[in-house]
Amino acid sequence: MFGIQITKVCKVISIIALLIMQAACGGGGGGENPLPQERPDTKISGSVFVSGAMSSTDIKVYQLTDGDKGELLASTKTDKSGEFEVSINASGAIIIEASGGSYRETASNKVVSVKGAQAISAIIYLQGEDEQNIAITPFTTMIHALAEYSIK
Repeated sequence: MFGIQITKVCKVISIIALLIMQAACGGGGGGENPLPQERPDTKISGSVFVSGAMSSTDIKVYQLTDGDKGELLASTKTDKSGEFEVSINASGAIIIEASGGSYRETASNKVVSVKGAQAISAIIYLQGEDEQNIAITPFTTMIHALAEYSIK
C-alpha cells in the first residue's frame, strides 16, 4: 500500500521538477549578429555535507547526455570546510559527484572516512549563468536519482 503511494509521490515530484525546468527555458529574440556569442565560463561553488562537512572529497562535474553521465567537465577536491569551486563552459543538465574524503560525525564527534565508491551527487541545470552555488547532500542525491529515473 505504501509502496504505491511512494511511487505516485515520486512521479508527481519528478513531473513538477520537469515542469519547473521547462518553464525556466526562455525564448531568445532575434539579433543583428547571426553568429552565436561565446559562452562565458560558469563558476560552480558549493559544499559537501553528510553529517558534517566533507573534507578532501573528490568532486567531479559531468555533462548529462541522454540521461547518462557524459563528458567529465572538471574535477577538484573540497577544502577542510567541505567547500569547492570549479569553472566549466557548458549548459544544460550537469551532474556533480562527491566521493571519498572524511567528515566529523556530529553525534559522536568521531572522524568518519568515506570510501571512494560511496558517492553522493547533485544535478543542476545551467542556462548561461555566471555562477551557481550548490550543496551536495544525501537529499540532493535522492533528487538526482529521481530525475535520472524519470529520464530513463
